[in-house]
Amino acid sequence: MKKLNGIIVNMLSPMNQDYSLDKQGVNNLVDYYIKNNLAGIWALGSAGEDISISQEYRRQFTDELNNASNDQIPAIVGLGNMSFEEIIAFDEYNINNDFFGYHILLYDQKISDPQAVNYIQKIADHLKKPLWLYNNPKRGKLLSFESVKTLSNHPNIQGIKVGGYNLTELTNSVGLENESFQVMAAGGGQVFQALALGYKCHSTSDANCFPKLMNGIYTDFIQNKIDQSRKKQFDYLSHKSYLKGNVMINGEKSAEEKFICSIKGICKEYVNPSYSLLDVESKKTISTYVKKNNLI
Repeated sequence: MKKLNGIIVNMLSPMNQDYSLDKQGVNNLVDYYIKNNLAGIWALGSAGEDISISQEYRRQFTDELNNASNDQIPAIVGLGNMSFEEIIAFDEYNINNDFFGYHILLYDQKISDPQAVNYIQKIADHLKKPLWLYNNPKRGKLLSFESVKTLSNHPNIQGIKVGGYNLTELTNSVGLENESFQVMAAGGGQVFQALALGYKCHSTSDANCFPKLMNGIYTDFIQNKIDQSRKKQFDYLSHKSYLKGNVMINGEKSAEEKFICSIKGICKEYVNPSYSLLDVESKKTISTYVKKNNLI
């Protein structure tokens, strides 16, 4: 099994003002990721406004993503909040798109662990591409350690992304990694910590805006420049405190990250209608800060 090593970017979902796909934005983002040596793409996840975008957008997005990546960067694509039949139809639609795999997060938090395992196994049985699990306790069903362990033995389940900030869970989860199953950590605020626990790849939406900083934490660590890696992690935490806009309102940093990318001329600032755009004052504050600190 081919494994991922490095920083995986939680890709934004570029939109026009009418919420349609910004095709040029997709191409610009992928080109930006490749030029900044990111190790992979986690697409149509929570940072990609997953549950708030249509199936038509998703299909257009995957076609554009496949064309843009052109085998230069692996992409794991979200299956979204869809029924079994829609998931299988989405897989069929993407039969010729060369993705590394799909990822799934169950949004029904009432479902029992045994039934969650049963359902995910059923999906994995039918998919023509490998499946990645996604544990995000703020968004959906949190699979237990034993459930993940069981699912890790399925031949078409390739790995899991462990979201959240529970250090015990992060510590235990990395122990599930083996030759045919990979464990990925998440969150820009804990890249250094996850690497210290033994993770080989780490996903963060912060790589949309600050790929050099995120890559720097990773590269310094694997080159045994521990103090430099730690310093860059703290640098990020310092920057983060100045880049707040609508995070608490929207529940994600998509509006902030798209705005910063719009300053760079990469994609437009627009978000899905359930989110709010930044106000003028927030835009001014963020724009001034990123330029002053050479984060553009």
